[in-house]
Amino acid sequence: MRLFQCSYIDNAVVEIDSMDENQKISIVTPSYNHGKFIERTILSIKNQNYQNYEHIVVDGESTDETNNILKKYPEIVCLTKKSNQSNALNTGFKLAKGDIIGWISSDDIYVPGAFETAIKYLTEHQEVDLVYTDCNFIDENDKVIGNWHTAPFSYFRNLNYAQMIPQPTAFFRKTVFEKAGYIDENLNYGMDYDFFIRVSKKCKIDYIPNKIFANFRVHSSSKTMSHREKFEPEIIKIRTKYGAIIPYFAIKTIQNIVGRIKKRI
Repeated sequence: MRLFQCSYIDNAVVEIDSMDENQKISIVTPSYNHGKFIERTILSIKNQNYQNYEHIVVDGESTDETNNILKKYPEIVCLTKKSNQSNALNTGFKLAKGDIIGWISSDDIYVPGAFETAIKYLTEHQEVDLVYTDCNFIDENDKVIGNWHTAPFSYFRNLNYAQMIPQPTAFFRKTVFEKAGYIDENLNYGMDYDFFIRVSKKCKIDYIPNKIFANFRVHSSSKTMSHREKFEPEIIKIRTKYGAIIPYFAIKTIQNIVGRIKKRI
């Protein structure tokens, strides 16, 4: 594993200057061959109106233009490490110096004002450990093609029906790791679902209505689209582990029926 600023000096670690804001945000980005999108991810972070942050990118030895793009941003903490996404996330999380943590994939983007709103909410609600919002779906050209409209968190609903927390919209206190642990590195597809279930058992989670923190990109090379057949077995495994009482096939049947009804309306 190599750790360095994005000037790509081997084995060098450079401290990032503190900013004026009281609470620092650490954003962790696992990356692999998303050179087509990663600069948009980086700019969505740089263009936030909250400047006390660090951006940690853990790249899985990309073979496309990713490294050349990262070299343009020497303020980013970059690691090159051949690993799965779960291990990459944990590597970044354990390096994070911030009070508040967010993670966003190298093809997704934050919306303006997300950092400031998240920090403000968590500052005003000290009892809350994790906060999330609705999420847009966007295409390869950043066009909004749909919306993930969620709701206030319910452990029962999240476990038995569908994941309620759009992963790129979540911001949480670093102390969550002490309470709920890190990402399960045995998981390759449902690691966020598993993590949020464990967090919900130990921590307070709040939903901010009528807000969107991030845009989730839908494209042919994303894991969500290119490995869809591998998601379901892992989700079933996670649901079983935590004692879901509604069979997964029943949920899929209900979702299909609702989908057909919506198409007719």
